[in-house]
Amino acid sequence: MAKFTTKLAERILEMIEHDMYTVAEICRATGINRKTFYEWKNTKPEFCAAVEDAVERRDEALVMLARMSLKKKLEGYTLTEERLYYEPSKGNPQEMVLKKKVVKKKEVMPDHHTIKLALERENKKAKTSEANEDLYAKPTEIGVVDEETKMELEDFVSRRANMYRIVVSNKKALDPSNGSKVGLSHEMREESNNGKE
Repeated sequence: MAKFTTKLAERILEMIEHDMYTVAEICRATGINRKTFYEWKNTKPEFCAAVEDAVERRDEALVMLARMSLKKKLEGYTLTEERLYYEPSKGNPQEMVLKKKVVKKKEVMPDHHTIKLALERENKKAKTSEANEDLYAKPTEIGVVDEETKMELEDFVSRRANMYRIVVSNKKALDPSNGSKVGLSHEMREESNNGKE
């Protein structure tokens, strides 16, 4: 088994963070066994934490790169192409000198497919947000027979702010003989029938 050194650990962490190497490739490049790598990860908490940090930084960099690429596709960009032409030197035919430099610029238009996907994603987010707002916009009414029951339930309701509202209803609406559950309004009965908390 290879000996753990700070220099070797730094090289491994650098490879993880800056490139897309697999563990097997890192082990081959550093001359250690895969088993040794995982053993170090399991027995050396500092090394394990450093590896996880390196992976996280690499992933953040990849996300940033992906966003930059997406931005280019959404906005369009200018592609610059340079061509250099050389010819043998008049004084020394062995030496090549620059004859001319041709620079071409091409405008790449925004990608309509990418724009459509971005707009659809934003639309889905807006719909999800509206659905979540609707869920909590109208509190469920809990009908109770008397003020004492109302006081007992208020503690329960306070932990679920804006989801329930306690009201004292007339006794006929809460009569068990007409099929309603005592203390629950129609909306609450549906909730309790679909599944209890």
